[in-house]
Amino acid sequence: MSIAREVGKSKPTVWRWQERYVAQGIVGLNRDASRPGRRPPLAPEVIAQVVDKTLHKKPPAATQWSTRTMAQTVGLSQTSVRRIWHAHGLEPHPVGGFKLSNDKRFVEKVPDVVGLYLGCRRPSGLKFTKFSLIILLRSVSFI
Repeated sequence: MSIAREVGKSKPTVWRWQERYVAQGIVGLNRDASRPGRRPPLAPEVIAQVVDKTLHKKPPAATQWSTRTMAQTVGLSQTSVRRIWHAHGLEPHPVGGFKLSNDKRFVEKVPDVVGLYLGCRRPSGLKFTKFSLIILLRSVSFI
């Protein structure tokens, strides 16, 4: 304790110094102990394997790769897979695109919702088919 106060260091630091002195003598105190360095970068072969699997193979029991399934398959972390995909501009499971609702009252609701966006009301006698609603929805998404 008095050594820690005298040199202005914490107790764990002094304990570490004592362990190095016991193990190596004065030589162990001459230089600061080495610390672990940065993780080595991923090998180009591993990166190529991830890119190849993403582009040319399908995962077992799935339609597209996720970071979790790819990481388990290749033996990397999910973060590493995500970094590789981002660096190569890969999006194996892009979110977005046009999806048709499974709502049973979809055909009834769409004209009213589209009317809100277009600022008009549906005439009372106007009927829509499912096909015309899909075309209308796609055209509204480009406005």
